[in-house]
Amino acid sequence: MSVLLADIGGTHARIALFKDNHIGAATKHSLKDFTDAAALFKAYEGQSDRVMIAAAGRLDKDGVWRIGNHNDWEIDPNALRGLGIDHTHFIHDFVALAQGALALPQDQLITLYEGDVDHDHQRVIAGAGTGLGLAIATPTGDSSFKILRSHGGFNLAVTHTQEQMTVVNLVRRLQDTGEAVCYEDMVSGRGLPILYKAVAMTHGLDIDWPAEPDLIALSKTVTGAQTLRLFHEFLGYFLQGVSISAHATGGIYLDGGVIQKLYETGLFDLETVLGALHLCDNKTVSAMLRNIPVYLVNTENVALHGLSKMVVHE
Repeated sequence: MSVLLADIGGTHARIALFKDNHIGAATKHSLKDFTDAAALFKAYEGQSDRVMIAAAGRLDKDGVWRIGNHNDWEIDPNALRGLGIDHTHFIHDFVALAQGALALPQDQLITLYEGDVDHDHQRVIAGAGTGLGLAIATPTGDSSFKILRSHGGFNLAVTHTQEQMTVVNLVRRLQDTGEAVCYEDMVSGRGLPILYKAVAMTHGLDIDWPAEPDLIALSKTVTGAQTLRLFHEFLGYFLQGVSISAHATGGIYLDGGVIQKLYETGLFDLETVLGALHLCDNKTVSAMLRNIPVYLVNTENVALHGLSKMVVHE
């Protein structure tokens, strides 16, 4: 049996062939190079009549999956049938990522904060890439998990300081949608440029996030350093909210292109994230938060591995 596996996010797609219980080499594609999924999968015509797709975005009533962060880029099963792919299965991208992350051996995880893990409770899997993804995993008692998909990245952003309140109000003005600011509006690849511009406005500047940012150089500027600090503060608040709601003493697992890039460049500000995550006056909840271990995924194509597990257990 062979199955095409595809992890399609807001910016990139990663595709590999799963055959004889083995995942072949994955190929990374930029969505902007293809008009839709049919154009993307043209190169894989004849390899399998089945594809399992972990995708960001939404499945609409017409049966077409659309990637909202990329101008509603379409994955149309009817168009894929024209390539001989008769069976298309959709899974939310963070459900697949969670399946893969929770199966990783310890040497493929970086322990950012050790905590005191409680294996009987929930895990939170979160990632800042193009958007801000979230899944919650509940242990089922047999060394496996029930994965709950979530739109938690759209939780409204909390502020604790006047600086944060001012910046969030500027983000809202810049977005000009009339809607409140959610965490994904700032803690994501699409949100960082808006956050940066809002911070610049507090200094009386009208400057944009570079098209190809040099994060290290930006971090040495006043505006860049403040933007990155606020990014990490809001990431911590986001993780706190979902961890309290899920009672996630089983651990927090982080991934996503933005977080990975910050870590690779030495700019991931763990101290600031933990400071925001642990900010709580309630003694019981504060103790719970301080017990939650935090891990960073330290391997590529985790969602593809999660998809392969689903294929095996079908």
